[in-house]
Amino acid sequence: MDIGIIGTGSMGTGLARLVRAAGHDVLLGSRDPDRARALATTMDARGGSYADAVAFGEAVILAVPWWSIDLVLPALGPVEGRVLIDCTNPVVDDEGSLQRLGPGSAAEEIAAHLPNATVVKCFNHIVADVIHLERGSTVPRIVAFLCGDDARAKELVIRIASDIGFEPIDVGPLSAARMLEPVAALMLRLTSAGVVPSASALALVPGRAGSS
Repeated sequence: MDIGIIGTGSMGTGLARLVRAAGHDVLLGSRDPDRARALATTMDARGGSYADAVAFGEAVILAVPWWSIDLVLPALGPVEGRVLIDCTNPVVDDEGSLQRLGPGSAAEEIAAHLPNATVVKCFNHIVADVIHLERGSTVPRIVAFLCGDDARAKELVIRIASDIGFEPIDVGPLSAARMLEPVAALMLRLTSAGVVPSASALALVPGRAGSS
């Protein structure tokens, strides 16, 4: 699969490496295309602008800070037919405080700005340190919650998440991002306060039927 990555920070480059290692073709996009090309050479990928990444990818992973979103979205170019995987969180400080977005979520705001794209929320609650970990066949696997309004788009995201070593769990429509974004804020608060190590993540351990 051709996958575009928007963002060359820790999250974007970490996901790009995982996706490339899983056998998918990657174009890493940045506001500084030369930086993207230089980073891409370290992972046998391609680099370019934000618009290059969108034009390249059947799926496009949006991994930029929320504070830059108003600059990034207009630079994406045509997004029609693209599955946009939103990793953003509307955090306003290092402790995980969330910007108030009325009754909605960052994912829903992005979808409203890009009505020709199909937005699926995923990976937002997984901290970048976890993305960069070497993962084996440990059980249970780290959970990648996702949500969206298009079943086929979610199937594609489930495939990607599984390919790169996560346990994808569909939690419903895109409005469920209103629950997933606070999960990310909680993880950021726990790691920044030193309550848990910085490379901590969530996993679900199934209970046994009839257990109390």
